[in-house]
Amino acid sequence: MDEIVLNIPGKPIAKKRHRIVHKTGHIYDPNAKDTARVITQCLIPQSRGYEIFTGALFVKFEFVFKRPKSHYGTGRNKDKLKKSAPVFCNVVQDFDNLEKFVCDAMNTVIYGDDRQIVQSMTWKRWGSVARSLITVRQLEE
Repeated sequence: MDEIVLNIPGKPIAKKRHRIVHKTGHIYDPNAKDTARVITQCLIPQSRGYEIFTGALFVKFEFVFKRPKSHYGTGRNKDKLKKSAPVFCNVVQDFDNLEKFVCDAMNTVIYGDDRQIVQSMTWKRWGSVARSLITVRQLEE
């Protein structure tokens, strides 16, 4: 196995900080439900006989966000982008928090630990369907 490509449907999720309930002192993870959903998607390659990666890895992250309706015209132009619609997707979550969430969810499922990632490439873009496309590739030693 040299490479795995994951297509995780739904709006890309950013890593949130743990929260504390001040009355009880209880600490909880606000990402717990979302992490479970991503782990389920990550387990699909294993169900097809893939093994966990060992060694150095390259990971490509592509986070696709659905354009809001305000980017489109109205009436007969409802399917056309406005000239004022932004080209770059720079108004949503920070890319490093998006990466962090996916990397943590893939720990012990796709690879042993995210310390194995030695090189990555990330971009956010607009698209018609929200999803995260993740490619994990084993690097030659």
